[in-house]
Amino acid sequence: MKSIPPFKLAWPFMILLLAIGVGVQLFVLDPSKEDQALYDAAKKGDLSAVQTLLDEDADPNAMITYELLGTEYKETALRAAAGEGHTAIVKLLIEQEVDIEKESSLGKEAPLLAASYMGHIETVRLLLAAKARVDHPNKWGKTPLMWASDKGHIEVMRLLLKAGANRQLKDEDGKTALDYANAHNDAALKAQMLALLKS
Repeated sequence: MKSIPPFKLAWPFMILLLAIGVGVQLFVLDPSKEDQALYDAAKKGDLSAVQTLLDEDADPNAMITYELLGTEYKETALRAAAGEGHTAIVKLLIEQEVDIEKESSLGKEAPLLAASYMGHIETVRLLLAAKARVDHPNKWGKTPLMWASDKGHIEVMRLLLKAGANRQLKDEDGKTALDYANAHNDAALKAQMLALLKS
């Protein structure tokens, strides 16, 4: 009986493997869609979905486009989660060694500034523990401490000052955190803020 060369026997299996490989490739989620899904889950606070997408190699540093008042901007999943105060998600993303200083395209705002602006105490605490730059300003020179002072978030101010925030810095309008504190109408809150900033 005439023997069949081994390479001829292998061809059907090679073709099958190639077909399977192509088939798998066709059904792999586009990485950009994975990144978008990660961003959406982080912003909504869906911790389980964030973990699943990270396990599927979604990029936590990807800049994702979103629309605000008819204009498109970009930010990372961490920036979105920090702004919403989703501390558990922020912690998970930090564990992925994300760039905690990556700014949004809108105002050039880093995650710590977003959390400080919104008054998310635990998120601010977590970002500071991860060595976020305490005085990282936005496009207009406004620091996390200035925003916390402007918005009356005294506990956030306390955390930032303990982390070494510079109370003497000025934004592009020449204002300091003290100036923003002075502008408050609530006398009791103003007194507490001024005492904290002058201590």
